Amino acid sequence: MHFAELAIRDAANELMALAVSDSGEDPAVRAEVCARVAGATALARDAVRLAIDSLGTSVHETRHPIQRALRDITVGAGH
Repeated sequence: MHFAELAIRDAANELMALAVSDSGEDPAVRAEVCARVAGATALARDAVRLAIDSLGTSVHETRHPIQRALRDITVGAGH
């Protein structure tokens, strides 16, 4: 999960830099950075799912704290 967080932060910083530079207009550059964000998001989602799979059936109850992480990463991955 830590690697995914670092990758997302790095890509977000690069997107912010592109927003204020002339190279931000290049669709290929933007697409490459967005692809990295999608890949990192998939890693984070997989890490949460792995944790859920290892915690047993009680983790599927909506009041379980990890459910919030699952919902957050699922919504985030959809954006």
